[in-house]
Amino acid sequence: MHTRERLRRAYRKDFEVDVVCVRTGFVYGPGHGTGAYFVESAMRGEPVQVDVGADGPCDFTYVKDLSSGLVSAAETERLPEPVYNVTGGVSRTRAEFAQAVRDALPEADITIGPGIDPAMHLRGPCVLALAKRDFGYKPRHSIEMGVRDWVQEEANHEAQ
Repeated sequence: MHTRERLRRAYRKDFEVDVVCVRTGFVYGPGHGTGAYFVESAMRGEPVQVDVGADGPCDFTYVKDLSSGLVSAAETERLPEPVYNVTGGVSRTRAEFAQAVRDALPEADITIGPGIDPAMHLRGPCVLALAKRDFGYKPRHSIEMGVRDWVQEEANHEAQ
């Protein structure tokens, strides 16, 4: 159980405040960690070098899917469950993410070493059934679609 889930229980018990926890996956989009390093460096024409971690599994979640899920949850009058997963719902590797960047930006020079990054938090894909049932959450973006959308958004922004 995460700390935020313990806090939720305490607030409900002590203050009769209803709080719902939302678990997120490895969020990618502008300004978000490793994903931003890969995409934003590649867009600037800079090489990306990561020594280890190509095989690390992640439940990647595009920021637009996360924001859509959070808004849907917030707009739902009553959520019966204490915890919901709002993620991509699929386990993919960092190597697959790097390939999605290369597919969207063919000039991208990305090298990522094998293995699992020991500093990376590991968990499998999250089950989305409760979020789908209670507030209709379903991720719309695979990592390939999300990276392409992100690159297009950045290109549109730069063109303005």
